[in-house]
Amino acid sequence: VYPPEGVRNFEDFITDSAYDPAYGARPLKRYLQKNVETLLAKKILADEVTVGDVLTLDVSDNQLVITNESNLHRQVFDKKNS
Repeated sequence: VYPPEGVRNFEDFITDSAYDPAYGARPLKRYLQKNVETLLAKKILADEVTVGDVLTLDVSDNQLVITNESNLHRQVFDKKNS
């Protein structure tokens, strides 16, 4: 999973949600495990991800969102070849 071009938005969201200077990176690690890994696991179980897909992680409506960029490229390619 790669952060998209708007990385600053993603980084700010994660930092605001999880970083605590008193505890270092531990809360950040737990936040990522709880939120990113769970979101990714749901995509995998829903069969929305295959080996080799390129995924981006972003923030939309104050929530983390994973987008399968490979599907977007496939859809555009399919429309061009129809």
